[in-house]
Amino acid sequence: MPDKEPTINIPELELEQAGYTTSGKDRYQKTVLDYSKTLFEKAINYAEIDKAQVREVTHDHVKAAAHSIANSFGKPSTSRCIWLVRLGQYAAAIGVGVATNHLDTSSGAIGFAVAVTVGVILLYVESLNK
Repeated sequence: MPDKEPTINIPELELEQAGYTTSGKDRYQKTVLDYSKTLFEKAINYAEIDKAQVREVTHDHVKAAAHSIANSFGKPSTSRCIWLVRLGQYAAAIGVGVATNHLDTSSGAIGFAVAVTVGVILLYVESLNK
């Protein structure tokens, strides 16, 4: 039998008295209900990880679930620019590998120097964005 999440009731009158608009009330209610559902599910998951014979969702499980949810908000995503920088780093590494096979020629030595320089610059650019 699947777990039925608890029912959350948010009085609209209190929100109206606080100055919430219709769209503000809708967004507030949806956010609280979504958070409640996620917290409920994550707390159960943490309790199940403990592998007790009878599942008990404790204060620590709920707290861990709340921290997990809070830590997931506002995490910066990796920009496309960084993905391009990383792609350039891989290309520079390949260039170093190819150039090392031709170090006996001047074009191989120049290619090696260019690839290493580009790779180091791209590593520096990536470190600036962290």
